[in-house]
Amino acid sequence: MWTGIDLFMGFFVGPIVKQMPVTARREFILRLVPKTLFLMPTLALITDIHSLGLPAAQGLLLTTSFYWDMDDKTREWSKRYFAKMNRMPTMWQAGVYSSVMHYLNAIKETGTDDPLKVAAKMREKPIEDFFARNGQLREDNLMVHDLWLVQVKKPEESKYPWDYYQILATISGEEAFGPPNPECSMVKK
Repeated sequence: MWTGIDLFMGFFVGPIVKQMPVTARREFILRLVPKTLFLMPTLALITDIHSLGLPAAQGLLLTTSFYWDMDDKTREWSKRYFAKMNRMPTMWQAGVYSSVMHYLNAIKETGTDDPLKVAAKMREKPIEDFFARNGQLREDNLMVHDLWLVQVKKPEESKYPWDYYQILATISGEEAFGPPNPECSMVKK
């Protein structure tokens, strides 16, 4: 859910900051972020880092569910995406593709598009693809999967275009998403 601060930052402050020289942009971000961090969620996509540039974004810590350059599976899919879109995919774009493929495979395996049968098959099968590691669609219909804590590289650490993140830690899906809410009507009691 977007807050008023998110909208203000995105629509009003963002275009102004984008016009600043890189050094001024970095100084502005470093002064602003500690004061506003408690007010707004920390969310940055790889395309945001690309727009900011490594000189301005270096050192930022963020959590992501997908990084294009994590392993052979992520690189293979992302290079196909890049060939069509001329940019690397965000975690949202990779996640949507993964979820649609999981859904279509469940239809294929069940031989029907009956929603209850397809959803049951989707919950039954683990999700392990270019996007998700240790993924599982829970009974409350939340797809739980591993996340990564990453740090944006310094410009001199980046070896090729879009080489932006250093993976610092893996956060298990159970730790990241927590247990199902027992008050949820979908959770078996």
